Amino acid sequence: MTKGVFRRSAALEWEPGGGLFGGKSLLDGRELAWVKVLSDRRGDGEGIAYLLNLRPPAGRLINLVATARSDEHVWLLEGGYCDRNGVQRNFPGDYILNPTGHRHGGFVGAEAVALVVCTGEPDEILGFDLLEPERK
Repeated sequence: MTKGVFRRSAALEWEPGGGLFGGKSLLDGRELAWVKVLSDRRGDGEGIAYLLNLRPPAGRLINLVATARSDEHVWLLEGGYCDRNGVQRNFPGDYILNPTGHRHGGFVGAEAVALVVCTGEPDEILGFDLLEPERK
């Protein structure tokens, strides 16, 4: 029988998100994406679970574009996603499923934290860009 694993997430350090986003998540040497890996069982043919903290600079939007390489479950814990104008559209407690193969994206205009659980490999990141919000 496999034993369960207990981790106190507050005791884990935030690590730069470069492993997921490469150099795309850096702005003038400042990391905009941070990760706390809670479990990584990909070596056993399973998935990965992590906390993701996105920190856009003031007045800018992070524009993420990705393709799900496995089913990706996302629970927003703090902050949320916004539209191209910077108006928040997803909020803490919201749940998003990106099924395998689904190309998806979103904008983040203020610090956001999400629990991400992938049933296999995490997303293939196609874009991580900073934009000015469109104002109508």
